[in-house]
Amino acid sequence: MGQGCFVRCEKCGRKDDIYIGIGGFYSEFYQQTVKDIRKGKYGKEWKELFKSRKHMAVDAEKKLYVCKSCGTWKVEADLSLYAPTNPENIKKEPSYVYLFAPREDYTLVKEYTHFCDKCDDIAESKPLKYTREDFEAAGLRCPDCGGKCKILGLFLWD
Repeated sequence: MGQGCFVRCEKCGRKDDIYIGIGGFYSEFYQQTVKDIRKGKYGKEWKELFKSRKHMAVDAEKKLYVCKSCGTWKVEADLSLYAPTNPENIKKEPSYVYLFAPREDYTLVKEYTHFCDKCDDIAESKPLKYTREDFEAAGLRCPDCGGKCKILGLFLWD
């Protein structure tokens, strides 16, 4: 189950729906993310690192990333890579792995660095619970004009 919010820019009126977490199609999204890594969509380093260990897993949970400089936001898969603690115990390649909760059977190999599409500075993940205050504290700015985004409502999705 994912969560999200409806936002509207107070300056230009742009409206967006922000979907974070995972939903019913997580397994398909996970598999597409793995294909994209293998094709090099996230860079040569990520492609090589993913191939470097048997049964490597990727955190494909959608998260909210906010630029630490300009406040522009985007939703993307986490993309951090994890290796199984005991790969010899895995009989066949899993079609997907849930990594959004602490797991003793996987170890973080490397976190993926997300960059702002507007100013190219680092965009940081905002750990949100599911409250209006958390979304408001994220300080979301409009990706178009930079105006402040107002939270219109919250929702759960699947």
